[in-house]
Amino acid sequence: MNYENYIQEREIIENKISELKSELTLLRENFIEKNKEFSQGDKVSVSDRYGTQNGFVVGNEIGYRNKVEPIIMKEKKDGTQSQHRLHPFGDVTIKKIN
Repeated sequence: MNYENYIQEREIIENKISELKSELTLLRENFIEKNKEFSQGDKVSVSDRYGTQNGFVVGNEIGYRNKVEPIIMKEKKDGTQSQHRLHPFGDVTIKKIN
């Protein structure tokens, strides 16, 4: 194998990898769209054993064990969206607020 063959084979493999990555991205986006509970901009209440906090859904992601989980930002005292993320973990209940 000479240098030119190496470069050609490498480009072929890199093209295959980029195609598979784009397929995986589309698969993730379709899975999230079909299985999300909350849409972007929804105001939610997160309850756990320590109390209740309100927040805003800014998106959805595929989390641990391939479940679709909302990305929630905290709510400020004046009712606007904070820049800090709310990390619900464990036994949590998330409800939509009207």
